[in-house]
Amino acid sequence: MSRAWVDALKQRRRETGSIAPLTQTKFRRRVLDGQDDRLAALIAARPDATLTELRDALRTSVGLATIWRAINQLELTLKKMPMSGSSPAKE
Repeated sequence: MSRAWVDALKQRRRETGSIAPLTQTKFRRRVLDGQDDRLAALIAARPDATLTELRDALRTSVGLATIWRAINQLELTLKKMPMSGSSPAKE
């Protein structure tokens, strides 16, 4: 038991008159909730699409990390395609 925890408990009792635990915070729902099928279809159609292209196709402004987590939760993979002209020329 830490001193800080005891101090916080005393403060809670002063403010509320109780030392009962606070209610648990409710978490937000997933931002891309309900778009799993659409995301899977986009990846199936273009497995080499970038995260930015997927975000634009979904018409959303979520972060790229959110798109990546959604893909990861669906256990899908994106395929890397070589860029044209990026390989060294053979002589």
